[in-house]
Amino acid sequence: MRRVIFLLALTLTFIACSNSYENADQSASFEGGETYGWNASEKSMEEYDETEDESYKDQEEQRQIPDQVEGEPEIGLKIIKEGDVSLQVKDYGKTRGELDLLIKTNKGYLASENEAKSKYNITNTLVIRLPAKNFDGFLSALSGMDGKLIHKNIEARDVTRQYVDIQSRLKTKKQVRDKYESFLKNAKNVEELLAVEEKVRLLTEEIEAKEAELRYLSDKVKYSTLRLSLNQPLEYSIDAPEYTGPSFLERWGQSFKDGWQGILTLIIGLTSIWPLILIAILIFVLLRRMIIKANNPKVSSSNNKTSKED
Repeated sequence: MRRVIFLLALTLTFIACSNSYENADQSASFEGGETYGWNASEKSMEEYDETEDESYKDQEEQRQIPDQVEGEPEIGLKIIKEGDVSLQVKDYGKTRGELDLLIKTNKGYLASENEAKSKYNITNTLVIRLPAKNFDGFLSALSGMDGKLIHKNIEARDVTRQYVDIQSRLKTKKQVRDKYESFLKNAKNVEELLAVEEKVRLLTEEIEAKEAELRYLSDKVKYSTLRLSLNQPLEYSIDAPEYTGPSFLERWGQSFKDGWQGILTLIIGLTSIWPLILIAILIFVLLRRMIIKANNPKVSSSNNKTSKED
């Protein structure tokens, strides 16, 4: 009996040990799988973060790379600044002196000036050319002068594209002209020589025109233009009484003068046509004699007899 109980207990113990061993293996395998899976996830996330960082850095580098063509000189912005300003001042002479000093300080010059004075006001319209870098500073100093701002209009035009286009066309035309000039050395006859010279002449004219246009734009970009109008109102009063028209005596005296002037004008006119008057008098006399003879035939016949007897 004891031996049976001992065998049963030994069998149960063996079964229990077997189950605990399997559970331990399963938990070990499960825990190992969880650890492997988590490590794999962490690794993939780190790789993703590194890839994303590298992509972001590449994008940032691409943004920082300027849009520039290799082999071409860098061309900055070409801005033409122009402005119109109107000021009403209290003392024109003082303001004019301050303005001359301000123009000189900002290294500008006076392109034109139109000053006028009447009993109502003093006006002056000035065209001022200033270096582009000093244009804004000049406007700030101008606003601080003694006067009232009436009108202000500032315009900035970007001509970079036009400037670059002219430069490109100019470069192309010069290259074509150089090729034609190289053809001059290989001309076989006079006709070919004259034809190539004509092409070179036309291209030279076009190049000079483009260079002039480029110089004009460069001058406009380098020096800004400001049209400034100054106005000082003047005090005035009307002391004379209101005019109601000429009086009766004034009108009568004026009529007498007009009549006398009319007589003088008539005399002068008749004097200028005296030949016609003389001819008219002679015609009148002849016609009168002819009429008298026609009305008195007896007188004319007796006159004829008397002349025969004599």
